[in-house]
Amino acid sequence: MFLAYASFRGQALIDRRLCLPEHTGSQDLDRRSGSGIPEKIEFATRPRPAWQEIEAVLDAGCPSSWVAGDEVSSQDPPLRSAREARGIGYVLAVARTSKVRINKNRAVVQPATVSASLPRDTGHRQSAGAGAKPAGRSSS
Repeated sequence: MFLAYASFRGQALIDRRLCLPEHTGSQDLDRRSGSGIPEKIEFATRPRPAWQEIEAVLDAGCPSSWVAGDEVSSQDPPLRSAREARGIGYVLAVARTSKVRINKNRAVVQPATVSASLPRDTGHRQSAGAGAKPAGRSSS
């Protein structure tokens, strides 16, 4: 897992963490040793090391007002709560079938319901960069 920092001056990879899948021998000490995996690395779901990366950067004084994450991060309530406790805004990918809280946590809805209720001119598409594909499209 990698952590990138972006500003108007550019972007850089600033941290990385090893994530071990739970059912691929992460508890097998011989296999771990043969792979060069340090003993201190334990199985953790992806959101835990992601937040450890973010915490380390914030604690080091790196300025950040928001973070972005993938759909795995959006499914982890403790990760979202930790970001909110630090006053860090976030943008997380969510599945269309997810439930999200809106209106100061008073309502639980699917993202598609929210987006369908907004006026068509509310937002605009933003490119993710050269070669990026629109959501829902795969390469052939």
